Amino acid sequence: SYAELDARANRLARLLVSRGVGAESVVAVCLDRGVDAVVALLGVMKAGGAYLPVDPGYPAERVAYMLDSSQAVTVVTTSAHEPALPAGLARLVVDDPATVQDLAAQDAGVPGDRVLRPGNPAYVIFTSGSTGRPKG
Repeated sequence: SYAELDARANRLARLLVSRGVGAESVVAVCLDRGVDAVVALLGVMKAGGAYLPVDPGYPAERVAYMLDSSQAVTVVTTSAHEPALPAGLARLVVDDPATVQDLAAQDAGVPGDRVLRPGNPAYVIFTSGSTGRPKG
């Protein structure tokens, strides 16, 4: 239901905020299409961050470039996609038992202490670029 979607996104937002995500933070979302991806996109925005969609099928070099260029502070992913991500970036692995437990412990209410401005980015999108390098 929409209520459950909202509650899941709020829990994720609160966990992201507790890990330092806020306005101007870019959070990569490397998930297969589905409910978890929708929850992640909403959760990142509710935390005040800007989401960066990363297709799990992208070549490793492209993913590394996107993450570095965008200055992503963390990536929301699954254990299946985590090994393909570059080292050194904080991860929130949504199907990890510890993360599942952390999410369940979060309040499902709207995180209300975010100060956002109309100019804050909501998302970062990369295009293929005319040079062969992605542009974001």
